[in-house]
Amino acid sequence: MTDTTQGIKIQLETQNRRGKNRLPRRMPDPTGIAREYRAFIRAVADDYGNALKEILYPALEVATNQQKGQRMDGWVDTLANALDALDARAAAVVGGLRPKIIEFADKLGRFNQTQFQRAINSTWGVNVTLNEPWLVDELKSWAEVNSKLVSSVPVNAQTDVARIAQEGVRSGRNVRDIQREIQSRFNVQRNRAQTIARTETAKLNSELSERRQTALGIDTYYWATSRDERVRPDHDVLDGMLCRWDDPTVYSDDDGETWGKRSSIGGYEGNPGTDYNCRCGSVANTTALLKSLGV
Repeated sequence: MTDTTQGIKIQLETQNRRGKNRLPRRMPDPTGIAREYRAFIRAVADDYGNALKEILYPALEVATNQQKGQRMDGWVDTLANALDALDARAAAVVGGLRPKIIEFADKLGRFNQTQFQRAINSTWGVNVTLNEPWLVDELKSWAEVNSKLVSSVPVNAQTDVARIAQEGVRSGRNVRDIQREIQSRFNVQRNRAQTIARTETAKLNSELSERRQTALGIDTYYWATSRDERVRPDHDVLDGMLCRWDDPTVYSDDDGETWGKRSSIGGYEGNPGTDYNCRCGSVANTTALLKSLGV
């Protein structure tokens, strides 16, 4: 029993607050932070998109004319100079990503901590003081991973753009066709950036919930979907089921008396928030902790 759970036990025994055997409500999702993060990543992608229009597209006009013979010299250099300028623009954006992403990680960490403490207080009527030496590294790790993910958007776009531009001009394609293909490839990367933002904020929120629940000895949770038409079938089938943090391949429909494989009911094998665009959450099985504490 940790110092935190011992403190909870003492408070419950001495205060005997009404409602201590209730399950907490599902914690709110960090929708505001997620929206802000999406806007930030969208701005990163859009800056590169604007650079395409300002730097590369005019150079493509010149290069295609050079290649067609109006000016035989230098179309390769014309494109190379434009692509170098795009590289510099992307590098400047990428260089400023990490500090900003660390800010978002800290916001998510504080949000989850506040909501977790509120959930425990509203359920048991006790205040929880969390000692979390692991938190700094957890948030730093998320920021490092996300910096690389977001950086990959302009980097991957630049690889595609350079290939399409060089091959297009060399083969004598119409400049408008080249630009349309470049824009299409950029849109793919821009959409990927939005998926990163939606998925990664939910993933960190879920990971923090897991760490905080298990730190209190809450090893199981009830799966909670958003209960709307956008919920995927393999997530919907788990709604209300008891699940284990340490084994995301099993579920229980009898409050832990027996456990079955999620694959047998077509259920998603992972924790809430870890699938792409997942909006599911967890409801801590606080009843099991009360039983283990004997209160």
